[in-house]
Amino acid sequence: YLVTMKPLDAQIRTANPHLSAWVAALICYPPFILMGGGDVLDYHYNGAEWPFWLQGHDVLLWVWAGALVFALLAAIQDGRTRRILVPGFYEQVRELTPRERRLLDDIPITDEAGLFLTGVPALGGEPEYALKERISWRPTFEVHGIIGGYTGEGTKTVIPARAAAKISFRLVPDQRAADIYALLEDYLHQIAPPTVRLTVKPLGLADPATVNPDAAIMLAAQKAFMDGFGAAVRFVRGGGTLPILATLQQHVHPDAVCTGFGLPDDNEHAPNESLALSQFRRGIEMAVHFFQHFKWNGGYIRGPKGGV
Repeated sequence: YLVTMKPLDAQIRTANPHLSAWVAALICYPPFILMGGGDVLDYHYNGAEWPFWLQGHDVLLWVWAGALVFALLAAIQDGRTRRILVPGFYEQVRELTPRERRLLDDIPITDEAGLFLTGVPALGGEPEYALKERISWRPTFEVHGIIGGYTGEGTKTVIPARAAAKISFRLVPDQRAADIYALLEDYLHQIAPPTVRLTVKPLGLADPATVNPDAAIMLAAQKAFMDGFGAAVRFVRGGGTLPILATLQQHVHPDAVCTGFGLPDDNEHAPNESLALSQFRRGIEMAVHFFQHFKWNGGYIRGPKGGV
């Protein structure tokens, strides 16, 4: 059986196996016992079947691990409203101030532009919010990868023993990464069936951060952008992963400049990511003007804990 199993298994599990493969497989598969009057073949389950060969290994015979992962991920977000279903997730999400709303309204981001840049048939996210609201002050949930089961060529009707997924949440001001992780872990353990062992591991925790647009360092940056690019700046919140910003604000100084010089069609983080040389050169010019406008003095840059 061990010698003939591999090639025969490949034949008997195809959609159109050869007749000879069927016959050979029936002969070589685990024992068939003649039952009753000799006219019925019954499979002897307690013989040398897959549980026998895999005994001692952590194999889930009754749960399809990949399907379970999909079910858990689907339970994190409502498929229609796109609201995150983790209890307590939105408790620290605050509404925009009137000034923040005016700043957001001034940003020339439209749903039509999002459709054009992404090429998707429809935009995801909470439908009651415009695109620039979804990508700026609303928290989001992302699935980055799913691992589990047989992914090679052809078909193989195996039951995967393990499955995993990598996910993240983009948080907004007043939310704390450690609190959200605790809420998520508790929620997933509550909804996971008792037939599996679930492990939730934090791969990184980064708190959201905002900067004061009226700070002296920001005023210097505004003037520098005007000198380097010939255009006034607009303030916008942006989703991303920049853990160092919150760390710098906590240990060095709460005021900081967080900006970039890329364009919407640069395909950030993609294999064909790019940066226009004109933006690169103007960015250098802006940086030179920034240091000229900003008055470096020990009283300003010295942080609350003495860092410089």
